[in-house]
Amino acid sequence: MVITKANIRHTLREGNNLADFIANRVIGSEAVVQLDTFRSLPTKGKCILNLDKA
Repeated sequence: MVITKANIRHTLREGNNLADFIANRVIGSEAVVQLDTFRSLPTKGKCILNLDKA
């Protein structure tokens, strides 16, 4: 039995880079991916988030 849970929220703005990065990372993944803190993001995700904040 496979249980899939996802929450998707689309933001109408140019700065969807982090959402796109995460979506591409988990699509097709057979493992559970949980990114709930800054530390749990891969390095590239952290860079995208820091650029968005700047």
